[in-house]
Amino acid sequence: MGVGYMVITNNGEQDITLVSAESPRAGHVSIHETYEHEGLMRMQRVSGGLTIPAGGTVELKPHGYHLMLEQLAEPLTEGELVSVRLGFDALEDVTVELKVQPLDGTQGKMNHSGMHHH
Repeated sequence: MGVGYMVITNNGEQDITLVSAESPRAGHVSIHETYEHEGLMRMQRVSGGLTIPAGGTVELKPHGYHLMLEQLAEPLTEGELVSVRLGFDALEDVTVELKVQPLDGTQGKMNHSGMHHH
């Protein structure tokens, strides 16, 4: 399993919604959010997609929104570039490359901060 982080900026005049993600490295990619409930951190799939407001930015980051890459045929390796295609409701798909980096001392997590999309 891998976790994908990035920053998505919408420079347009209308809201856009991230509705899907897929990668040749994962059998399934989904959009999740982490939230606190009764003092415990929980995670759930985001239904209906993730809206990026017009002129706004949404950060996929630890303890917030993120991509879950599941059903990996092989473990991710540090330094590997993983291609992820992002599907939006009002835009053509956008393909990004995420660099696999250790996070919090664990292997196999992905971090791609500073990525901006239009």
